[in-house]
This record gives sequence, C-alpha cells and structure tokens, in this order.
Amino acid sequence: MATPDLTTYTGLIEGAQQWLNRYDLADQVPAFIQMAEAQFNRELRTRDMMVRSEAVSQMEFLPVPADFLQEYSLTFNTVGRTGLPELTYVGKLEADRMKSEQSLGQATYYTIINGVFELIPSPNANTDLILTYYARIPRLGEMVGTPPAARQTNWLSVKSPDLYLAATLLQAAPYLNDDSRTQVWATARGELMNRILLEDERAMRSTTQLTSRARAF
Repeated sequence: MATPDLTTYTGLIEGAQQWLNRYDLADQVPAFIQMAEAQFNRELRTRDMMVRSEAVSQMEFLPVPADFLQEYSLTFNTVGRTGLPELTYVGKLEADRMKSEQSLGQATYYTIINGVFELIPSPNANTDLILTYYARIPRLGEMVGTPPAARQTNWLSVKSPDLYLAATLLQAAPYLNDDSRTQVWATARGELMNRILLEDERAMRSTTQLTSRARAF
C-alpha cells in the first residue's frame, strides 16, 4: 500500500484511516481534522501565524480581520511622520472610563469589543494604522479559488504533518471508544506541539526581524 502524502488534506484523510486500520471513516476524518485545527488555533502562537496589515480607521473604529486570532501590536503608519507611539491595549472597563474622561484627540489606547478595534481617545479624523496579529491557520478542506477546490495544504501541514496526524488521531479515539489509544496520541501531540513552540522561541531569539505576510484588512 502506497504511503499517503500527509502534508495534503487528501493524504491526511487516507493516512488517518491507515493508522486506525479503519477504511470506513472517510466521511468522519474531516471532522476530526477540523476539531484538531480548532485546538491548534487556541494553543499555537508562532511567527508563522503573524500577519502585518495596513488599514484606515473609520474615525475611532476599525474592524478586525476575518482571520484574526490575537493582536500582537497596533501602531500608526508613520510613513513621512515620526514620534507617533505604539497604541496600548486596555480592557473594556478601563476603556469606558477613559472615554468618559477624554474628548477628541490623538489616539493613544485601543480596546476590542464585538470584533471591532476602538481607538481611545476618539480621533477627529480617519487614522492610518498597521496591525500585526496572529492569523487563524487556514483550514484544510476549505473551498477556495475559482473554480472552488478544497484547500489541500497550509503552512502547518507542510511544516508539521506529523502533528496534524497525531492531533487527528487523538480526535478519532473518543469517536471509536478507543480509550487505550487516547493517551498515546495525546502524548505524541503534546510533544510535537512543544517542539514547535521551542523551535519558534529559538528562532525569535536569533533574529529581531519580523517575517510576516503583508495583507490589507
């Protein structure tokens, strides 16, 4: 039997069935993959997930990007200007207090409410900004392109197909009532996650240059 290419969505589905010795799960494995990806997005924060976006606020409001997970920094676009600081995040209660005390002016702080960045104090004009953030891992199997086709790879499946497989098998264990394998796959997944985070930490220490994918909001 040929070894499937685990970096691809199709190969991962086939590989999971081979490892489980269950070739009747083609309809179930995509759900296992999706659940594994949901956990990746909750736990992973690496430089491979970082995106730098330029946008213009609508006065004090700025929608978060569709693939937004967590902000890294929000700064003014300082092309042709100097001396503008990075904006500082504050929680909702602190933001409400500040807004009640401050009038229009140069924004210094921001908060996030209902999927929208809110600048504080409210600027009296639209503001050019640069957001650097952690983006959601593109979902395998998602329909993309024209004509649409299932996404076969993403950066994580290419970089760590072993993690994708272990995480998928871990999600399959409860479905199959296979408690004996749950700890095996959980241990394998945990070790691989730790290696990725350690590798990323070492890479971030070795360079101060941010390698990110530029895009508009």
